[in-house]
Amino acid sequence: MLQLGIAKKAGMDVPKTVVSNYFSDSLANNFGGCHLYAVKALDTALFYDNNTEEEYFTYTQILSKEELLKESLQEAPVFIQECISNKTDIRVTIIGEKLFASKITKDGKGIDGDWRHNPKETLQYSKCQLPRELEIKIIKIMRALGLNFGGMDLAYSNGKYYFIEVNPTGEWAWLMKPTGYPISKEIANFMVE
Repeated sequence: MLQLGIAKKAGMDVPKTVVSNYFSDSLANNFGGCHLYAVKALDTALFYDNNTEEEYFTYTQILSKEELLKESLQEAPVFIQECISNKTDIRVTIIGEKLFASKITKDGKGIDGDWRHNPKETLQYSKCQLPRELEIKIIKIMRALGLNFGGMDLAYSNGKYYFIEVNPTGEWAWLMKPTGYPISKEIANFMVE
C-alpha cells in the first residue's frame, strides 16, 4: 500500500486497491462497478506438497464479484484490485537512474491475468521505450522508496501505464538474452561507482 501511495503521489495511475480479509457488496461499490478483480497474497506464498515433494507458488488470481463474494478470506488478508484488462505487462529493471523496460507478450499480444501462469518459453520478452515523462515518475518513485535497484511491474492498457508494484530484489537475468540488455554489467558498474 505504501508503494501504491507513493506511485500515486508521483503522478502514476494505480488500480483501485483494498487490503482486506472480507469482501462484500458495499466494498465492491468502492470499485465503481468493477466486475473482475485481481486478488493476490500480501507476501509470497509458497506451498509444499509432502506427497509429491513439489513446491507450489501462488500467483494473482482473477475473480468475478460473485466468485469473490463466495470466497472465505477470513484466514488472511489479501490485496483486492480492480482488474486491468486488455493490457500489456511491462517489467522495468531500474539500476540507479538507468531503466531497462521489457514488454511481456504471448503470440505478440498482451496476456489477461497474471502472465506467470504461462511457461516462460511460451512468452516473448522485448525491449520497449517508455515515454520520458513516465521514466521521470519511475525515478521519483524509486527515490521516494530509497531504492537504487528494483524490478517494477507496470500494466499498459487503453493508453495508460498503471503502476502495479516494485520488487526491491526483482529478478532480471531471464530478460538479458531476449532483449540484449546489459543488466548484469550495469549492476556491476553501479556497484563500483
